[in-house]
Amino acid sequence: FCKYVLVSVCIDELLVASHLLQKAYAAQAFSHLRTVQEALDLIALFYKEPKWVDLWISDKPFKDVWAELKPGKVRAKLGKDHVFGKIYSLFSAQGSHPSFEMLRARCRSKVNQKGERPLISISIGGTPWSKEVIFGHVFLILLSCILLWETVLNFEDRLNKEEAKQEVIAAFEDFSDLFIEALIKPLQSRGRDLKEMEQSIRKMTEEISKIFDIPI
Repeated sequence: FCKYVLVSVCIDELLVASHLLQKAYAAQAFSHLRTVQEALDLIALFYKEPKWVDLWISDKPFKDVWAELKPGKVRAKLGKDHVFGKIYSLFSAQGSHPSFEMLRARCRSKVNQKGERPLISISIGGTPWSKEVIFGHVFLILLSCILLWETVLNFEDRLNKEEAKQEVIAAFEDFSDLFIEALIKPLQSRGRDLKEMEQSIRKMTEEISKIFDIPI
């Protein structure tokens, strides 16, 4: 029962995040993507160690459940906090909390003449042309791929397991190529030095491959 509910939560939250990103509401989308990440981690934990389901559905006080199953603890139990802890922190800073990082994404400054006070514009109704919108779509696709993988693992008795795995692996490969072909190379062609970003992306892809045992 729990895995059905959590999968449904992921699907709804991904749909909401997708709608928000299409309207350039990056900060609001990050908040929903964070919920997806939390739900995916619970799905993975309950698959790996079913004993934690008993605590999650128990009548114990929320603080007792939270002490063992809060997001950071769940990621630590799964051995994935070193990678996904950073992503979770980004979602928190850019979406769930009114941090300066989140506020800065909606502000722009312009100086017409040297010595003049800068003109500050604050976006209302989304943040078009911001890098947050781009990365929001990237994380949306990444979490969708992870949801597919967790679905294959949890419902393998109802699927053609090998065929389903190959399809998900192909989706992860497409995700990796999207980063390089659709984001990095076009910017490099305009003279941007993105070697450091490209290295970070490849490293993250390698770490994801190890965590999920997927040959990307």
